Amino acid sequence: MIIRTCYKYSEILNHIQEIISKAADHNRLKYHIFPVVNNAVRLAQKLDADKEVVEIAAFLHDYTRCLGDRENHHNSSADYAINFLKKHNFPEEKIKLTDSCIRNHRGSLHVLRKSTEEKILATADAMAHIQQPLPMFYTWYGIHKMDILEGAVEIENKLKRSWNKIYYDFVQDELKDQYECLMRVLKTK
Repeated sequence: MIIRTCYKYSEILNHIQEIISKAADHNRLKYHIFPVVNNAVRLAQKLDADKEVVEIAAFLHDYTRCLGDRENHHNSSADYAINFLKKHNFPEEKIKLTDSCIRNHRGSLHVLRKSTEEKILATADAMAHIQQPLPMFYTWYGIHKMDILEGAVEIENKLKRSWNKIYYDFVQDELKDQYECLMRVLKTK
């Protein structure tokens, strides 16, 4: 007989918060991870989605990006989440849903997001880009040392991808003024 112990969500969440706090710098946490988590939890409550899946996926969606995997972080972060959650006896159906949320969160991927939870994570990630644009400016101007126009084009494209991956009209209504203001500032044409 196989005895499987129950999972304790609060313990899993505490452990995940410790892991992400060690992997991500303060600015990444403050300006991206925490806003994504807050947006995702709020949307999960409003849309009656699985809050545990959404919250875990939000915390871990960029985990390996924080460790340096910029190009494939959606897959490597999902792989990490699967292994972590299995070790903590998280239910298999919730692991599968967390996996698909993380794998499908990127705006540069043109994937069909089927579940409400997948749509929520993609939307929450997009919301954070619009609500907290400073990391984008820092990335393109500070890290990549782009000239003004080149950086503006990159940021504008990122914001457009983010806007287009928002699944809910009420979210676009909330962010419309902020989005339009950013697009006016970045006007490249």
